[in-house]
Order: sequence, then structure tokens, then C-alpha cells
Amino acid sequence: MPKLDILDLSPADAVHQPDLLWQIFARGVDGVVVRGFLPPLVMDGAAAALERDVRDFPCTGSENEDLDVEQVHVLGMTVTPSRIRGKVPYLERYLQSVAPFETACRRLFPEGDGFLERIERLLRDWSGGRPTGVFIDPGSGRPYTPSTIRVVPPGCEMPLHSGLDFLSLGIYGDLNAVLDPREQLSFFSVIQAPDAGGELVVYHTDFWDPEKPMQDNG
Repeated sequence: MPKLDILDLSPADAVHQPDLLWQIFARGVDGVVVRGFLPPLVMDGAAAALERDVRDFPCTGSENEDLDVEQVHVLGMTVTPSRIRGKVPYLERYLQSVAPFETACRRLFPEGDGFLERIERLLRDWSGGRPTGVFIDPGSGRPYTPSTIRVVPPGCEMPLHSGLDFLSLGIYGDLNAVLDPREQLSFFSVIQAPDAGGELVVYHTDFWDPEKPMQDNG
């Protein structure tokens, strides 16, 4: 298995990588860690706000509702739950959830730029002058959302998954007209570090690899 090439950057160094997105696309870089992307006090405040009240956040329903174990909670609506095979009316529900989710996110980061604004600015810094932005639904003119929040209870984990297998879903019809399906760029930021565990495992897995940790619904 080849060694992954991961860049480890400070926030000050991260803004001086003007063509990093192209390097990732061309497989010159496999991943990037930006340490201290948001100050610890800011993240602590966001975590405390989430623990007090999450009722303002639209939520994505569980993908495995028949399981008897506690599962990861998704704040914000994902565009492609695997059990959703059509485009409408789920797309309308998704688009309606974007503004309330972003409003709730801004309350987590009340001072200065929040998480979404910093992510968008960082991607612009890495784009080499190429335009960046959130996809706009052509039918309604409403934006998609660039992120969700995952609450991982003790003993739970995010399962192995790949966003590229969603491209065949009907809800992706408009996106397929503008995106490059060969690559997917994912990002995440830890709001609250766990007491133990919490490792990020990055490794090579292809669609045709036979042994993958999958739930019954795939």
C-alpha cells in the first residue's frame, strides 16, 4: 500500500497554498491537516452551545432506524440519504432546511467569521484564482449547504463510506451537469475532542474491494 502524502499546516501557512486544490486533484497531495483552524475557545463555545440546545437545527433522519444501538446524529440535512432514491419532494425539503441550518450555525460562532465563512475563504485561497462557491439550485435559485454537523456518541464511529456512489441518485441530476465525478473533496473540523479515541483513519479503499464495514442497508 503506498504511503499517503498528508500536508500538516498552521493557519498562517495554509493561506499561502494558492494551487493546493489542483495538487489534490492531480494526486500530488492526498490530504491536508490545518491545525488550529478555529481557536480552541471558539470551538469550546460552539460545543457548549450544542450541548445546551440543538432544537434549532434541522436534522437528517437515521439511516439505520431498525438498529438497537445509539447512532451518529446528523444536524443539518444531507443531500443524499441512501434510502432516498427520488429527487422531489426530498430536494425541496433539503433546500428549505439550508437557511435555518446556516442561521443556527452562526449562533454557534457569534463573534467574527464562523466555520462556514472560514471554510469558503480557505477554499478560495487554495483555488489558484478559480471561482469557488456553493451550488445554486437552478430551478429555485436557492443554495445548497456546504456542511453538516455530526454528533458522535461514546462508542460510535463514522462508518466507511464514499460520496461518489451517490452520483446515480436522481437528486444528483443537476449537480452531475456541473461537477467532475472523478474526484470528491471532503473536509471536516473537530468541534470537541473526545476523552479517548477519536482517531482519523485514512487509507486506500476502492469500490471493488470486497471487505468493507457496511450496514445492512449498504
